Amino acid sequence: GSVATTTSKNVDAAPALHGADRDKPWSVQVAASVEKDVATMMAQRLSAKGNEVYVVATEVNGQTWYRVRVGRLTARAEAEQLRQVLGVNEGLHAAYLARD
Repeated sequence: GSVATTTSKNVDAAPALHGADRDKPWSVQVAASVEKDVATMMAQRLSAKGNEVYVVATEVNGQTWYRVRVGRLTARAEAEQLRQVLGVNEGLHAAYLARD
C-alpha cells in the first residue's frame, strides 16, 4: 500500500485535529481535584509566581472535577516547554498537555 505524506509545515497540529480544534490553545494541566478550594489555592500559588493560570470545572461520571491549567499557547512545542519548566521549577512532574 502507499503511505500518505504531508507537506504541511504545521508540525504542531496533530493529524486527527480538524477545523476548530486546530485553533484551540494549548495549556498544561498541572492538577485536578474534586475540591474547588484545593484547585483554587494551587491556581493562586502558581499565578503569584507570574503564570497565567485558570481552573476548568468538568463533570466526570457525575462528579465535578476542577482542573488547574497553566498557559494558553498557540504552539504545542511552547506548551511542552512550559510543561518541562513547571516540572523542574514546581515539582509538577505529572503535568500533561491539554487543549481547551
